[in-house]
Amino acid sequence: GGAYYYFKLRSGDQYERTYGRGTADTTGGVFSWRDESHNFVISFARTGTIDIAIGGTIKSIKQTSPDYSTDNFAFDVGGIVRYNIKNCTNNTVCSFVIPAVGLSMKNFGPDMTFLNNSYPLPKSTSFGFSVTTGKTKLFSGNKSADVYKLAPAVDVEKRKYDSWVYRFGVEVSLYEIINFRVGRISYDKSSENELTYGFSLSTFRIGKFKMLTSESNNSNAGGVMGFLYNKLNVEYNFASYDRYFTADAQKYHEIVLNYSFR
Repeated sequence: GGAYYYFKLRSGDQYERTYGRGTADTTGGVFSWRDESHNFVISFARTGTIDIAIGGTIKSIKQTSPDYSTDNFAFDVGGIVRYNIKNCTNNTVCSFVIPAVGLSMKNFGPDMTFLNNSYPLPKSTSFGFSVTTGKTKLFSGNKSADVYKLAPAVDVEKRKYDSWVYRFGVEVSLYEIINFRVGRISYDKSSENELTYGFSLSTFRIGKFKMLTSESNNSNAGGVMGFLYNKLNVEYNFASYDRYFTADAQKYHEIVLNYSFR
């Protein structure tokens, strides 16, 4: 498979300051900086009792300030292995337990040059483990939907200069219409911790909720709703990263469009 996505981060308005004689008075000027990247993704997956997925991303990176800019490229690689354990009491309902392990290496590439100085990319290596458990309802046409799902996970990341980051989290899904995530991020070189939380909404999940609450064992539907949850999926994801619930929390918004040709 393949994909492309665009990322942009803007600092917001920053005030110019003077730093003479120990003061930091503003000049009245305002500026901002931007990080942008174009990301091209290639992936391969094999499904069965054991699922194996590997992939890589090539990134074109650009950083811009009011007077200077620099650009470069980098790449990420990673993979995940899952073992599917299912217990189906009949042809319509299955319970499942899915342990999974994953590994990724990010931001490998040449140094970036800015104002005639070279700076290394923030390389990192991550290892994670999760166990997903829940119950699935089966429908005709090889379609299925989760009645509920619980997925705790842990991730350990090694960054440059021997810095370590530890992440713990859990995702809860009910009828695939309520999808909520909460987690904690700890840093070994500081006492700061972050609480993260988020949720997802999508037209596809609305369609699955309709299937789960319907008496019919048929996922076929026509009209606008049938088109939305069988062909076109519009998904919105939200996340917040709070440091002790302070005012400088980072907000993350994502909109994903998927279309099925099947």
